[in-house]
Amino acid sequence: MKVTAVKPALDAVIQGPPRSTYHRSKLSIASSSLAIVVHVIVILYLVMWIGLCLLTTDADLKATKFLWPKTALVTYIVLVVAHVYMLVSLHGPSCRPFVFAKRTPSLVNSSSIVSSFQAHARRVTLFADLYDSEFVILFNVVELACQSHQAMVMLQTSSELATAMSYAALVILYSFVSPWILFIRNKHARTSVNNLADTLFSFCLSCGHPMVATVLPLLDYLLFDVNLQADNLWCTRVLLLGRVQSISNAFDYFCKLGMHVGTLLALSRLGLSANHVLPHKEYQSPRRRLFLRINAVATTTLACVATVAVVVSQTHRHACPSYCVADVHPLFDKSCQCVYADLNCHVLQMDDPTPLLNTTIIGSSLFYLQISRCSVPQGLPSTALAPFTDIYRLLINFSNLQSWTGPLPPSLNSLVIRYSQLAAIPDALLVNVPPSLRIIYLDSCSLGPLPDAALAAWGNIQKLYVINASLQSIPATLAASMTLLDVNFGLNNLTTLPPDWLDDATSLRQLYKARFPGNPLAVAPWSLAQRSLALDLSSTLVAKVPSGVALTKRRVVLDDTPYCSASTTSYCQPLCAPACFSYLRGNKYCNLACFNAACAFDGGDCDGLALDRS
Repeated sequence: MKVTAVKPALDAVIQGPPRSTYHRSKLSIASSSLAIVVHVIVILYLVMWIGLCLLTTDADLKATKFLWPKTALVTYIVLVVAHVYMLVSLHGPSCRPFVFAKRTPSLVNSSSIVSSFQAHARRVTLFADLYDSEFVILFNVVELACQSHQAMVMLQTSSELATAMSYAALVILYSFVSPWILFIRNKHARTSVNNLADTLFSFCLSCGHPMVATVLPLLDYLLFDVNLQADNLWCTRVLLLGRVQSISNAFDYFCKLGMHVGTLLALSRLGLSANHVLPHKEYQSPRRRLFLRINAVATTTLACVATVAVVVSQTHRHACPSYCVADVHPLFDKSCQCVYADLNCHVLQMDDPTPLLNTTIIGSSLFYLQISRCSVPQGLPSTALAPFTDIYRLLINFSNLQSWTGPLPPSLNSLVIRYSQLAAIPDALLVNVPPSLRIIYLDSCSLGPLPDAALAAWGNIQKLYVINASLQSIPATLAASMTLLDVNFGLNNLTTLPPDWLDDATSLRQLYKARFPGNPLAVAPWSLAQRSLALDLSSTLVAKVPSGVALTKRRVVLDDTPYCSASTTSYCQPLCAPACFSYLRGNKYCNLACFNAACAFDGGDCDGLALDRS
């Protein structure tokens, strides 16, 4: 088909080519195919975020500092609808190539304009073609501003240096490349190259890179090792990546929205340029070329400055101490900013870990803190923890902890105390308990009965583990005092359970996992088991199982019980050692009952504590 290029004007309309001569070029097919693939990937990414907004609990939202989940949900739905509409339109009649022509009466009434919306959209496209360079420069400036903000957030928040640096490198590369494309004289080539570059960079920086960084570790968790949720390093990385991708404030929201809208515009231009013919030659005035030169020099200069800043900030940093397992790399801060510190006093050859919690040594960005084999009889002083305003999880393992006045850090979400000398619930868990606290894990200490003050202070607790703590009974009001999702009362002296637990009361409807192994229970909470709740009754006195309880998938575990002793079924498994239950090996917590050769030394969970295997 022979095409006569006419200089476009604002009153132009789009004319379809003769049907008999329509042949799509290879470039057109490739561009359309790329647009389709990108649309589909972006839709999947946005649908994933819609699912997260709908299913994420309040605790998860606070963990990732995700503000305005409802606003984000509506935004993602609108973006999905826009992408679906554009994806469908790629297969519609509007995809056919078109050329620019003068307005004529016959064309005004032509059936080629199927709706006023399409006519308006094409006028907008034509306007963009008239001011192509100006539009592209404005587009790039807005995109680069949003992407630069996201790069700085990633460098400041993500503990994955490779992830943060690769994102920053993409932003800098886009800054170097984008202004020089506008100097291509052939308009068709310039438009094709520019739209391709905008599409690829906008997609990678708004969806592609975040999707790879976030989805890969989640797939590792879902498909290979569900115990990663207790791995401190993995959780630190994933939760901080979640904070990078979540909306943290109004400016962050508009930057993320700007990048998604930029991807939409880039895909729209890619699809349109693939399906209409542009003139190969274009006259550019000296004023416009001067404007392009100024833009190129300014953008390239900023890219050079950003490159130097990133390189200097990463190569001239103060080294973090050996006990800092993960750190972040803010752009304009050369000090160590540790986010996960693992203080093992036996390895470090010291008793008191407090001097190591110094902001001049590890910064103030601490997120995860694990203290093992240290002398902390009175707990950690509040003055030592006060500078760390973002601390999320605190673990104290194998210590001589006897009491703890507190208060706990207000940002704390999870407190784990294992193998201590506690004789009662410490005051830190009774008075001024942080509203953000959701997980309490107390293991291997002689606590005795849970006081009423604890139930009153734990109203926000969702996961409660009181293991090997000499409990004689579970308080009758425990289930009604908090909204429990996961509990573990293993290795206590429970002979019976409160009525709420036996009758599956309404207050326990959100409970999805309950463990009571190692208790002299003869009557089990079968009502919980019948709603497919994960239930562990290993080493109890259970001898009979009612019909309707599914045992084959080990949702209910009865290892080392009279029932399994009288059965040879495959869903009954022997214990490698007393009190080393099946879920303990490889669960990322060191369990002394499993630290022996018969249990493969707890599957390596104790390796980081430098315990003697002899």
